Amino acid sequence: MLWCVRNDGEIALLTLEENNDVLGWTRQVTDGDFKSVAVIPGTNEDRVWFAVERDVNGTDYTYIEQLQPFDWGDDQSDAFFVDCGLTYDGGDEITITGVTQADPAVVTAVGHGLSDGDNIRIWDVSGMTELNNNVYSVGTVVDVNSFQLRDSTDAVDINSVNFTAYTSSGSLWQVENTFTTVSHLDGEEVILAVEGGYYGTEDVDANTITLSDYFNKVHAGLPYTAKLKPMKIDLSSSPGALLGTRQRISEVYVRLYKSLACDIGTSWTDYDSLLFRDADDPLEAPSPLFTGDKSLYFRGPYGRTSDIYIQNRYPVPLSILALRIDYEANE
Repeated sequence: MLWCVRNDGEIALLTLEENNDVLGWTRQVTDGDFKSVAVIPGTNEDRVWFAVERDVNGTDYTYIEQLQPFDWGDDQSDAFFVDCGLTYDGGDEITITGVTQADPAVVTAVGHGLSDGDNIRIWDVSGMTELNNNVYSVGTVVDVNSFQLRDSTDAVDINSVNFTAYTSSGSLWQVENTFTTVSHLDGEEVILAVEGGYYGTEDVDANTITLSDYFNKVHAGLPYTAKLKPMKIDLSSSPGALLGTRQRISEVYVRLYKSLACDIGTSWTDYDSLLFRDADDPLEAPSPLFTGDKSLYFRGPYGRTSDIYIQNRYPVPLSILALRIDYEANE
């Protein structure tokens, strides 16, 4: 991949696919101007760094930003698709091995690593199910393996005397809903991905954003739209056979890999969105990444040529492996 900074502040990217001997150019556009680029050898992927000039709340700043890995691994919450962004990571799941019936309740979690005032979410406890799916704060840390439990405001001890007795299992992870380290985008609107799904947008006010719920992993940054427009499509198996005839695309089939959002339409503003949430997906969690084939009825009119516009407006993955169309033609 050859990264070329243009005089207009955009990047022209030349990608070589050696297996198929294919070269392809794309434009990289951001809310600002790319000033320079550097590529440093890495372990699994090269590390790409940019100097980017951005107008933030009326003032020009130059930021040093790093492109995140193309391969984010097996955890979809690690997929990072925002510009000039930051990540909050509350860490891995922690196993609960006991909870007392006491005032305040004391949670046992070996080697928990938590501090007074940390927010946590508890789930999958057997017996003392009153704790499940609630957010609490860590009260006094008793020792490296246990801590007292308070409500999410860190003001009221949790009295579990009348709760059902703990029997087994349970997990927790550290969560947060207020982030005060977004000073580099103060006054701007940021887009967010939480727990591997699209959350929405928030305005940064006094370096801070506050979300409607608590989350373990949050990516926040400037939005961008990924766009794909194939070259003019010859709808006949015999090249040029339909040149000049009235034709239309009736259905589009896409083969996807680890994807969660995709718009397909006749322009960048007139489109339909593929559905990724199944009826049996839990509503309290993002839909899982989809790998496979999806189809969409295409609402394009008859004309001499046909174009397809594909885009992703959200901070979640979209990878297209193949594209197939059904068409109609009239003499």
